[in-house]
Amino acid sequence: MLTTILVGLGAVGIFSKSASGAVTVESFPGEMVDPDTIARLPRAGEISGEQAFEQAGKSAEIAGYSLSKVHRWLHEQALKQIDPATGLYKADGKWNYCDTAADCYPFLVWAAYVVDAEALNGPVRDILHTEMKLCNHTDRIPVPWDFGRNAKQEDLSWDRVVYEASEYVKDGLIAIVEVTGKDEWFARMKGIEEDFWKHAKIDTPYGKIPSTNVEINGEQLQALARLYTMTGEKNFLTWAERLGDYYLTKGDCRQGRETLARQANLRYPAIPRIHGL
Repeated sequence: MLTTILVGLGAVGIFSKSASGAVTVESFPGEMVDPDTIARLPRAGEISGEQAFEQAGKSAEIAGYSLSKVHRWLHEQALKQIDPATGLYKADGKWNYCDTAADCYPFLVWAAYVVDAEALNGPVRDILHTEMKLCNHTDRIPVPWDFGRNAKQEDLSWDRVVYEASEYVKDGLIAIVEVTGKDEWFARMKGIEEDFWKHAKIDTPYGKIPSTNVEINGEQLQALARLYTMTGEKNFLTWAERLGDYYLTKGDCRQGRETLARQANLRYPAIPRIHGL
């Protein structure tokens, strides 16, 4: 898990990447932290005790320096982006749910989880409490915050509200929950999903669904599968099956899959659509 988090944090500029794609830890001369190399490290029992201690020493040196970079980024950059007036995280100058909450906030949580429990359970967790208090719009479904007006952005179309919330669940909360487990972020994910389907507006022969957008529905399949596994609550399975029926029982099942695959190959965000099915 630590390796995954460290590699992921490279995406927010804590580390730089070489042309080969390996992660370079700055100021650590000559060392490259290559995820594939790390994955091939010997396991317990495969090497002698002396070799294991030697390998552990090398790994500890790299990990220690990497974690120090995470700690510096957290305190010198990330935490300073929390808006003092609202408590929201303005990592990219705004607080919305398709970018900031979905793509920036998870890295903040990951970093605090790894290196600073006090920050995690203080200002980082407070962002969650604040966004729920300020931004919940339709039950627990949120909308972005307008810093210029100091108010929720309530003029969004319903389709846009659905997209923003779905992005937050899939790209933001799932990433956080897979590290923190059944914590408050899990409750947030569960609450949004429950209200997402409570307010589903699209009629189908199988029941109402929240959208006809294949990206959103692919994200939903990923979220619902996790929620059913983690809770055992049948409503999450029912909703996932409803989406499956919507796509795969339209005439020929194979044709339904091929149609969705063609749509999903149009652009990068389509990746979750394939993963969802």
